[in-house]
Amino acid sequence: MAAFEGVPRLRSTHVGGFVLSSAPLGDYMPVEHTTMGRTIIQFDKDDLDAVGVPKFDFLGLGALSLVRRAFDMIEVATGKRPSFMQSPWACS
Repeated sequence: MAAFEGVPRLRSTHVGGFVLSSAPLGDYMPVEHTTMGRTIIQFDKDDLDAVGVPKFDFLGLGALSLVRRAFDMIEVATGKRPSFMQSPWACS
C-alpha cells in the first residue's frame, strides 16, 4: 500500500472554482471538456500556484450571490449581462 501514498484516489470537479489567465489556458496546461458541457483544468491548486495562475473558490452562497449581484449591476450599467462561458477568456 505504500506505493499508493500521495497518489490521488478520486478525481473530482470543483463546482465553485474558476481560474483567470491573460492567455488561453490550453496553451500551457491540460484542459478537458466534459460530457456535461463543463471545462475543467487538469492542474490542482498547488500546480496552478506554481505556474502563477490565480484560482478562486466560490462555494458559499454568499460568494455566489455577490457574483450574481455584480452581473446584475453590469447589466444595468451596460445593457448586457456578462457570461463566464461566453467571455473572451473562457476556455472553449
